[in-house]
Amino acid sequence: YAFNLSHVYHMPEKGDMVAFPRGPSGVVFKHYGIADGAGNVIHFAPDQVLCPWTYKKESIKDVATHDYYVDNSQDNKKNPLPPERILKDAEAKIGTQAHYDLSNFNCEIAASELRYGKGHGSSTQVCPGYKRICHASQLTSPCGVCLCFVLFVLPCAFVASLFPLVATNPPLFTNFLTCPLFTHPFGSV
Repeated sequence: YAFNLSHVYHMPEKGDMVAFPRGPSGVVFKHYGIADGAGNVIHFAPDQVLCPWTYKKESIKDVATHDYYVDNSQDNKKNPLPPERILKDAEAKIGTQAHYDLSNFNCEIAASELRYGKGHGSSTQVCPGYKRICHASQLTSPCGVCLCFVLFVLPCAFVASLFPLVATNPPLFTNFLTCPLFTHPFGSV
């Protein structure tokens, strides 16, 4: 792997929430985990392509496909637990399985639950329309997520290529323009 550390504001310390941008240029979604302070991350991820999802401890460089960065952006709204407690709770989860749900229990919610004591997911982890379609269709398994990606995100990206049309008819594309696909992944969350 070739790592571009230009977006690593500082090396993750024990208890930090680490974000791993995914997709073309890291704009489709972000994967999250908790740093152990020794170059590893404890994160909620699938064992294979299908369920079940498991808490794992892996090297940050093995989890990162490109950039990664510390994302403790909720610290100004929530009080993080002490780093030792975060790490103790995270390590206790290693090997345990849970049901993945795009809207209610994803990797970001799992990581924020460990850091703050209560799970919180950002509305920018996935496009709102993508989230609504998947939730309404009960497509919360990894296969369902892939299907939703094909049905919504790819067409969403196609619409981005039609920018002149978007400029002439903004109300028609409001949902697409508010989609995180069209915002920089390292902007404010």
